[in-house]
Amino acid sequence: MDIEDITRLRAISDAIEVDYLHNFDNTKAHFVAIVDENKYSEITFGQTVIATRDICRGYVEDPSCQILLEIADEKTFELDFWSLVL
Repeated sequence: MDIEDITRLRAISDAIEVDYLHNFDNTKAHFVAIVDENKYSEITFGQTVIATRDICRGYVEDPSCQILLEIADEKTFELDFWSLVL
């Protein structure tokens, strides 16, 4: 990833946070982590498992989230939901 790709990824992530995730009281934190060159993870923390899962499933319908989904490489892309209950 070059600096332009990173800048674009951050802008998309910011738009998701402002336009989509802030609509839910359940959302507690959100960020994008660069794991390796051309590999990243977009993470959202929520208060409850059920509400967070619903929010994550809503990505495929929300226009601001679709931008992120469109730039993903379909061959290596994995949309998944993970939860940790303490």
